[in-house]
Amino acid sequence: MLQLLVAAALVQDYFPLDEGYSWVYESTAGDKKMEVVKTVTGKEKVGDIECFVVEDKSWGGDFRKLYLQKHKDGIQVLRMRREVTKPFAWLKLPFEKGVRWTHDLASPKSRDRASLDFGVEDEENVVVPAGTYKARRVRMAVDSNEGKFEFTMWYAPDVGEVRRVTRIVLGEKVDETTLALVKFGKAR
Repeated sequence: MLQLLVAAALVQDYFPLDEGYSWVYESTAGDKKMEVVKTVTGKEKVGDIECFVVEDKSWGGDFRKLYLQKHKDGIQVLRMRREVTKPFAWLKLPFEKGVRWTHDLASPKSRDRASLDFGVEDEENVVVPAGTYKARRVRMAVDSNEGKFEFTMWYAPDVGEVRRVTRIVLGEKVDETTLALVKFGKAR
């Protein structure tokens, strides 16, 4: 039991979940910039499981709330757009270079389908407006009925995601968006 608690604490260091935590990012897409704010707003149940709710007040739409749980295997997603058929790992233990996992994502109330392929890569120094962090790189490739998406995310201990590069491939069109951490801490 103690080993499971220690393991959960290790991945928690890379994605701290506690009510009131807030991340402020600068988002850049081409020549457009905007502020993105993500906040752990509280807890809600998905089925019988109590989850942390991470709310993104900047983007709106279907991906405005993410329902996460701390699990012995890492940080799991229970709801994104809709409740997922089966919870899946967003960050998986052990959180070290070479760890890979996949998940076929389906919504019980929709025809949305996606195949997710995750991989943990090297640690590297990442410079963002909030400072310089030694962060672990995670790649996620998504192949869905809406298109292909590639995410490269950097997670720093005790802070969480400090940078993200998203590539969206829709036919011949490729769009790229970056997020860079500006500020992290407890919201007031």
